[in-house]
Amino acid sequence: MRLTSANRFFFLLILVSSSSAISCAHGASTCGLVGTAPEGFETRFHDGAVSQSTIHVRPFELGSFVPQWEIDVDPSERHQSMWGYGGALTESCVMNLNRLAPDSRNQLLREIFSVDGGAGFSYLRIPLGGNDFTTNDFSLDDTADNQPDPDLKHFDFSREAELIPYMRLAKQLNPEMRFIASPWSPPAWMKIPARLDGGTLNPDYFDAYAKYLLRALEEFDKNGVPIEEVSIQNEPLIKGAITGWGYPQMYMSPADMTVFLRDHFVPLLEEERKAGKLKTRIFLHDHNWDVGQYVGALLDDKTIRAATDGVAFHCYGGTPQQMAADMVSHPDVPTFNTECASIIPQGETSADFQWWLRNMTLDPTRLGLVGATGWNLCLDDHGGPHNTGGCQNCRGLVTIDQQGKFTFNTEYDAIAQISRYVRRGAVRVGSTDLSAHGIGNAAFRNPDGSVVVVVRNENGTDVTVGVHASDCEQTTISIPAGGAVSILWRSK
Repeated sequence: MRLTSANRFFFLLILVSSSSAISCAHGASTCGLVGTAPEGFETRFHDGAVSQSTIHVRPFELGSFVPQWEIDVDPSERHQSMWGYGGALTESCVMNLNRLAPDSRNQLLREIFSVDGGAGFSYLRIPLGGNDFTTNDFSLDDTADNQPDPDLKHFDFSREAELIPYMRLAKQLNPEMRFIASPWSPPAWMKIPARLDGGTLNPDYFDAYAKYLLRALEEFDKNGVPIEEVSIQNEPLIKGAITGWGYPQMYMSPADMTVFLRDHFVPLLEEERKAGKLKTRIFLHDHNWDVGQYVGALLDDKTIRAATDGVAFHCYGGTPQQMAADMVSHPDVPTFNTECASIIPQGETSADFQWWLRNMTLDPTRLGLVGATGWNLCLDDHGGPHNTGGCQNCRGLVTIDQQGKFTFNTEYDAIAQISRYVRRGAVRVGSTDLSAHGIGNAAFRNPDGSVVVVVRNENGTDVTVGVHASDCEQTTISIPAGGAVSILWRSK
């Protein structure tokens, strides 16, 4: 059962085909509007506590009225290739999924991951070891009294393995599925002081930590869910992490990160890659938009750059524009938003549909973003279960209440607004920038040749927008206040 959030917003889809009964300007060709219903396109809307309703609406005929704004799409203007969208599969999320009846759980997973009628989520972020959404602090190599274990004789993958069945299911539902791994802390015995909460990585154990990360990657690979990208430390520059944060975390200075990557982890990873054992590459940073100034220096190192897939950012400080400014010296390096959470009750980066589109998913693609994952894929209606020291009022992209009913929250819909239609490998193409007027948009060409245009309206009134890519790829749409529309032109 799908319930709705407390805010009202609109989610529109226009399916457009380049073959129908309406004549084009050049005579011989034909074009028209074809949707999931004979009327044309559908409007899905949320209103208070009312369950989702779907209204089928007839498309506006071209020329029936003059739009307030025009968006010209230029498929010949090619930008970045898109990687995908999704959320994080935490231990807490798995516990909530396990509570569901099998039929309900299968329904939910199809809705999230399937490219055939679902949201088409194609990325899962996988925490390595304990974090604020596990029931207690742990690593993959805990020892009695934190005794050193440089040979990793006590390496224990069992709790991590509990995520694997859902990783496999996600990949079955969406063959484009990819996985990002992020550690919150090395084992306590590797750190100064020797504890999971806070501290720094002991230089004596740089090699041991590199082997620890590789061991975890190898375990996933052996279980048929290879990790495509790995970061070295979740939020390495977090305030207070060096003295304690209330859950597993670690401060890692840019200098330590450089030495660890260049002299320890990258050489081991490259040996594995050359031997054909792993294909994993590195996501740098994995922290907020406003603290990425050091990333350029990392990328200037040829050894680190050669092993790097991209730079990962979080939403809890700064703006996407700061992210873009720090990446100016390396415009060829992809950027990816790997974490953002809404707060219960609504507050910072909260349940605002437009905020998510403007900052996490849609507008940042114009700055080079190749994809995004929210934080917890699912939590219960109390924002848990969670570690006692972690976020006490975060909510998941999906809420699963105590009765087993699930709610798709606004941040989920802001991701799905794009992920339903923009496939991995799609290329962002040129489109008129109307953001100064509160109308954000981005256009994409999918690998199958179809064209997708996503437009949002953060104004307090409805707006009409004309969208034109070619004689047969054009329409005039009305976007409700606070709403968004996704337009898909099928390939011929």
